[in-house]
Amino acid sequence: MGLINRLAHTDLLREAERSTLVILDETLVHRDIERLEDMKRIVFNAASRHQILLFTCHSKK
Repeated sequence: MGLINRLAHTDLLREAERSTLVILDETLVHRDIERLEDMKRIVFNAASRHQILLFTCHSKK
């Protein structure tokens, strides 16, 4: 839920014509498979509007 709130805040900053950059460091590491797929969809959607750096030690699934 925290990540979704953060992305919503980033949308508000963009509407105010402020620059946006989101840095995520192991944000999705402790998610079950169903939630991980949902969160990946949310992050990819947000990436169409914002610059997002996603750091993880896990391989792409």
